[in-house]
Amino acid sequence: MIERDEVLSGEVAVLFCSTFCGDPLAYAADSATMVAMAEAHPGYLGHRSVRQENGQGITVSWWRDAEAAAAFGAEVAHRLIQRRGRERYYADYLLEVAEVRRRVRFTREGA
Repeated sequence: MIERDEVLSGEVAVLFCSTFCGDPLAYAADSATMVAMAEAHPGYLGHRSVRQENGQGITVSWWRDAEAAAAFGAEVAHRLIQRRGRERYYADYLLEVAEVRRRVRFTREGA
């Protein structure tokens, strides 16, 4: 069942694609901290994250607008964890910010 087909204005998605190569326990702690900070930040709408066994992963976070996403990215605590990511956790990453223009939701009945 298609629940929604909506046209959006201003909302952005931050796409973070990476190849993980670090210590999983240390990463899990920093990742949990980053998620908690994002959830508490004004304008945060949600996120999804997946990682394959080969270390490649993607996290998408949604923000009310580009200003909210940029403000989170500029936070000192975020910058510190980001630096640790470059030094300890990632072989590479690509970050992109995209405008969300449309959203369609589907849910299988009974699922």
